[in-house]
Formats: sequence, C-alpha cells, structure tokens
Amino acid sequence: MVNTRITLPAFLGSMFLLCGMTTAATFVLTPIDDVFLNGTSSGNKSTNFNGQKLQVLQSPSSGGASLVQFDLSSLAGLTITDAYLRVFQFDTTGNTAAFTADAYFVDYANGSGGFDETVATWNNYGGPTSESLTDGFGDLSIPLNSAAGTYYESVHAIGIPSDLAHIQGRIDQPNTVDQIMAIQLYRQSGSSGNRLFGDKENVYVGDGLAHPVQLVIETVPEPSAALLASSGCLLLAFGRRRFHQG
Repeated sequence: MVNTRITLPAFLGSMFLLCGMTTAATFVLTPIDDVFLNGTSSGNKSTNFNGQKLQVLQSPSSGGASLVQFDLSSLAGLTITDAYLRVFQFDTTGNTAAFTADAYFVDYANGSGGFDETVATWNNYGGPTSESLTDGFGDLSIPLNSAAGTYYESVHAIGIPSDLAHIQGRIDQPNTVDQIMAIQLYRQSGSSGNRLFGDKENVYVGDGLAHPVQLVIETVPEPSAALLASSGCLLLAFGRRRFHQG
C-alpha cells in the first residue's frame, strides 16, 4: 500500500519554494532634478530654464542640452544587470528627420549632491568643463518621421560593462548624497530643429500627464529571496525523503 501522507516539512517546503521563486526585479526611476540648458546666446547661457520642456539641440560645445539626475539610494545592496533611458517626445517643432542623441554620465564630486535644477545654466553646467563627462548608455535614436507622444529607449547597458560598472559604483556609495547620478543628453547627429522631451512639470496635451525621463534598472534577485528559495528546496527535499521512508 502506498503511503499518501503529506508530512509537515513537505508541505512547508512546497510553500516556501513557491513563495521564494526568484526573478529579476525591474525599477523605473524618475528624476529628482531635470533642466534644459540653453547655450544659443550669451544671454541664454546665464539664464536658468527650469520648468521648461527638456530639449536637445546641438553638440556639447554649443546649442543646448538637458540635465537629469536620479536618486539611486533605493537600490542600495542590489546588483544591476541592465539599465537604459526612456524619453517621451513632446514635439519635433517642425522637424521629423532622424535624430540621435548621446547620454553622458556627469560625475560630480562626492558630497556635492549633483546639480540644482533651480540655478543650473549653460554657463555653470552646460559643457564638460569642471566635471568629468564620460559616454554612457550608448545612443538614444529617434527614427525618421517619429511621432509626438511616444517613448523612445536608449541602447541598453547590458552589453556595455563599463556603463553597468559606473551605475553600480554610484549605487554602492556609502552615503546617500553620493548615490545621485546625473546624465546629460546631447545631440550626436541629425538635421536642424529642436527636440522637446518630457520633464517633471509639463503635461502632455494628449493625456494631461507629465512624462519625465525614465531610468529603467534591472537587478538580480535580492539575497533574501534567493535564501528563501534555497530554504524551500531543502525543506521540500527533507519532506520527500520522509515521505518515501514512511
């Protein structure tokens, strides 16, 4: 006669195993600061344009760019496997040609807390002068005849180890003030004409919502979840052994 008793360890093991299934987690962060830097004239270069839609005009040395920064402190203790940017195109202002922007990491000194959107101008944050500026994320490409009201993604960092290491390095900083990561968007190629992107303040007329830049982070399972799954496996194995012995 087959023993059909279900022992308590077997039952608990099954429950822990189901509850402890480990999958990668995805986090979507929005900026704590974002600002357009206008470098098209001497007057604009010293003016703060906080509250306007983000724009990408020309090269790092002229025109205009946008700064966004994210607080990564909520990811402390996690290991990332991928990261990418999503931008919402508000308008093309008369230009629907193909467009490519670069997303650069801006390394502010530890303890500085990044930039302040209420005082940032082209003159004090626009060019790669006083802070380290390194390529990051790869290109952010917007195709020919792209539509307004659409999200576009940058190249994923999963295939760029240096980018993943840069972001992980910010997450692993011991102080929250150093876990702030700034990114600057510059035009890489494309014909003349502004590109307007969503920021924290302005709402899109199509849905009445703000669509700020998004930083999407994927991580490996948390250690606690992996430990829970392992515990479930051990309990289940112990229960099955008791079942067969009975």
